[in-house]
Amino acid sequence: WASANRETTLDELYAAADALTPRGLRWALDGIWLDAPAGQVLTAAAPLLDAIPSDRSFVFWMLWGHYPERDNACWSVQAPLYLSPNAGWSDSAQDLAHERWVHDPLAAMRGLSHGLQFSDNNLADRPDIGLSPANAARVEEIRARYDPDGRFRSYMTPAESTTALARSRVAQ
Repeated sequence: WASANRETTLDELYAAADALTPRGLRWALDGIWLDAPAGQVLTAAAPLLDAIPSDRSFVFWMLWGHYPERDNACWSVQAPLYLSPNAGWSDSAQDLAHERWVHDPLAAMRGLSHGLQFSDNNLADRPDIGLSPANAARVEEIRARYDPDGRFRSYMTPAESTTALARSRVAQ
């Protein structure tokens, strides 16, 4: 499914997203920002693309256009290409296999990564950067000033996660 430069409504966008990710299934997703040549990305992503685990699973390949960093942006890491595996399945016994398909190939692509998009990632399953260095430093300055006792955690850890992948790592 593809569409380019077509006027649409928010309702149509939500309907398209809902059709791709129907309710009642289990879902795992991740995403990585890249600016490598397409051939290099395809070679690195081959394990992901060659092993899509179900007919409800898919990979988004978005040409983002690389927007400039914004000083106050939460999601301040971006690049011209965004690759996002999405796994959908119904049997909870398959959780670990689907979660590994989503996260492990992107972990292997870390050398090409410019970071992640927080809305598509669980940091307990695949740690990566999501803030520019300047914005990450700013967050830590704010944290030191307003949370000197460290009551709020910086990132979710495997011990805090409920995913099968995180639980498997905690058990090791």
